[in-house]
Amino acid sequence: MLSSGMARQPTRRISNGAVRRAAKRQRSSNSRGMHLSAAEIGTRQVLQRRWAFDIVSGGQTLCDLSVSIFLRSHIPVPQFTAAIDQIIDMLTLQAVAYLVQTQQWLRLDSDLYDIPLQEYLQNREFRPRQHLRIDNIESDLHARKMTRFNLHQLRRIYDCFGLDDYCRSMNTDFIRVYTGHDNQRGVPCCYRFHPEELFLYSLTKIAKGNTSDDNVDHYFGGAYSRWCLGFPWFLYYVDERYKDILGFQGLQRRVAEFPRFQAAIESYLMRDRTYVDLENNETVVVDGLPQAPFPIIGLIDASLYQTCVCYSGPHGDYANAPRRPEYALFQRAIFTGWKKRHGMKILTIYLPDGTSYVFGPNSMRRNDNYQLTWSGLDEFVDNIQLHLRPNDRGNFLGDLIFSGALARIRSYYRALPGNPLTPFERRVNQALKSMRQPIEKNYAMNSCVMKICADKNAFKLAKNNNYCVELLRIVHLMINIYICFNGDQGSSVNTFGLTPQRLEDYLRL
Repeated sequence: MLSSGMARQPTRRISNGAVRRAAKRQRSSNSRGMHLSAAEIGTRQVLQRRWAFDIVSGGQTLCDLSVSIFLRSHIPVPQFTAAIDQIIDMLTLQAVAYLVQTQQWLRLDSDLYDIPLQEYLQNREFRPRQHLRIDNIESDLHARKMTRFNLHQLRRIYDCFGLDDYCRSMNTDFIRVYTGHDNQRGVPCCYRFHPEELFLYSLTKIAKGNTSDDNVDHYFGGAYSRWCLGFPWFLYYVDERYKDILGFQGLQRRVAEFPRFQAAIESYLMRDRTYVDLENNETVVVDGLPQAPFPIIGLIDASLYQTCVCYSGPHGDYANAPRRPEYALFQRAIFTGWKKRHGMKILTIYLPDGTSYVFGPNSMRRNDNYQLTWSGLDEFVDNIQLHLRPNDRGNFLGDLIFSGALARIRSYYRALPGNPLTPFERRVNQALKSMRQPIEKNYAMNSCVMKICADKNAFKLAKNNNYCVELLRIVHLMINIYICFNGDQGSSVNTFGLTPQRLEDYLRL
């Protein structure tokens, strides 16, 4: 029996902890057999294989026994009859043995995986609500483990998000989230969240990537359903509040810093990159350029985030149920034949100080050029630099898919048929590719720091309460906040030697 205050446990047998047997579609994700340990899965496979072997062998033995009885009755030869009698006796004993073994396997399987009714119906204890606040967190180490930020940083982020101001504007001390139901008097039913508690829960879920049940069991406690409504509310609130900062329109606030970005990138391109081995011998890996081939103020790329397949479940709760009728259309809408995946794509502008600005996410079906066309980024970047001289206007560097008739999006030199690249052009391409590594590593940091990006089950489209788009944007916002505190982490060092904005300046409305 669980002690008071422990987390609620899935439906398992008390004696051995084995999960209850039921149809997969009738069970919640925290009690399915597919989540058994390797040892439990192996045990069940052995039971089922032995059970199947004894059933098949017993059936074959019964067939042989019936054939022997038939031959004994139709061939009345004394010598043959005596031999057949021995065979019949042996087959009878063998069939009985297989029957007994099958019953034993069935009984053992039932003892392990069939939960008695009294165990299934007994109440299971759960963790009571903890009413967690920033000041209640034990230490900076515990805060970093939960949210990736220490206590002082959490307080600064919370003040910038303005949740207290929102509550004061609503003349209340709590955030009220409508449940979708009304009471008997017609008054809407709402869950009440303290702003700090909802703030901590949302950051913990994004940082750790755990399910709502795990976060409730380990940290926050209370009913599971309330947090399933509170987390989307927080995402919608923050996304609406900072949409003009996180989107490409946020670049307007950084135009004055474009010359600084250009100088930092040009300085990087002009440096020799050397490799030092264990014997302290230096080898030049990439030769520095005499000057940048064109003004570069940032990097552009697109990243893929895998999602679950829409409408892939059965259309009906019965055996051999077909897929939902929307399945074929929706799975094509988010499927890319290039990567053989279903998901979303987000277009990102990466600045040399480590912060990024995004467009999307959109369907993974279309390539990066479609995303660039939809965003209107090329024309937008050109317009926000119209007050500068033509030679001072910067460009964003992308890979070869972005090459074309673009004003402010540039790429590497491309070899054409009959016109190969010159040695200098190959040298420039090598330097530019080395310079583009931070944006790729920034994408990797998203999944390493904010674990929710590493699990496709966190992104489920075609739901009644779908928040995948907002969730991905908030992840990029939290990564920018993380970089404001820790500096450019894109390549594990400060690649371009620039310091990011202060948090209050970045989140200033």
